[in-house]
Amino acid sequence: MNFKEEPKFEKGLVVDVKNGVAKLEVEKSFECKGCHLEHFCMKGNENKTIFEMQNSLNAEKGDRISFEIKPGSRIASSFLIFIMPLLTLCLVFIVCKWLLHLSQNLNILISLISFSLSFFLLKFINSVSKRQDLLKPKMIDKLTH
Repeated sequence: MNFKEEPKFEKGLVVDVKNGVAKLEVEKSFECKGCHLEHFCMKGNENKTIFEMQNSLNAEKGDRISFEIKPGSRIASSFLIFIMPLLTLCLVFIVCKWLLHLSQNLNILISLISFSLSFFLLKFINSVSKRQDLLKPKMIDKLTH
């Protein structure tokens, strides 16, 4: 019995290419329906979304491309989006309560402010990861029409 997960490749249509970056229009696939992050990729009831990635295959507008989103990237993204803000909230509350001995109302206020600020930190991490291609999908192959 083999428990190793085979890589799953998504498919998309190149709709724009600029400065070595391709924008792919991706339709909701069968795997999306089972994914808990479906609503983050596919906003609302839309069946399509746009992914940006390095144009490593020199794709042109109209090309169909298979691409990969590595499981590690999915896990890291999930952690950053869901866990980091809550972790920030809890850690700041603990620091304010036990190390700084602030009042409960002030603890809650500072914790909520830090929770809100953690989303700006997420935005910064997102911009850094975009520049360094840390969490971006990777092109695998050009598909025949």
